[in-house]
Amino acid sequence: MVEAPWYVENYRAFLLASLLAVVLFLAPMFPWMFTPYMDDWIDLVEDADEPGFFMVMALIPGILGYSYFKTFQRYWEVVEALGDRLVSVEVIGFMRHTSLHCTTYDGRSFYLYYFGGAKHMPAYYKLSIDLPGKLPRFDSTPHVEAIYHLKSIEVEYGDEEGQDKLVAKLSDQWFVSETKDILNSLDALHKIRDEKRK
Repeated sequence: MVEAPWYVENYRAFLLASLLAVVLFLAPMFPWMFTPYMDDWIDLVEDADEPGFFMVMALIPGILGYSYFKTFQRYWEVVEALGDRLVSVEVIGFMRHTSLHCTTYDGRSFYLYYFGGAKHMPAYYKLSIDLPGKLPRFDSTPHVEAIYHLKSIEVEYGDEEGQDKLVAKLSDQWFVSETKDILNSLDALHKIRDEKRK
């Protein structure tokens, strides 16, 4: 299997960092639990003019760590499922709009973006492939009937210099793996693109 970036394969490290940050956030609130181990940190927070600042600064890395954990966990599941079919795996935009870019031995190249959810927007996956030119109207129905988490397939138009992409959006649900649906959606995208090439 091709080597994936360290932080994709070892996504659990982000969860450990997140847990450490949560412990630092909670320690000043429950000193009787943490005092033997974290005297210096608790003293620093209690002596500060604005102790809430230190606690929030501990919580922000915790939130970021958990967000990266969720994202890279899902990317690793896809990388693992494709296994020996992959020739390259890279992460694009690590700090913002983190995407997974993979290429397979049969020449398939795709991008996978995961959004972990927000207050008014549920979590979703965005799977895309580059289009070699303009794609005329297409019917995705024959290819997607059995893909449960798939919400839509559409063309995402690039700017003047950007390339058009064929994009599948899939929902994300707790305690359910969407990996099989992601791979089936990838097949559907390539079938639609290849049919229009003929």
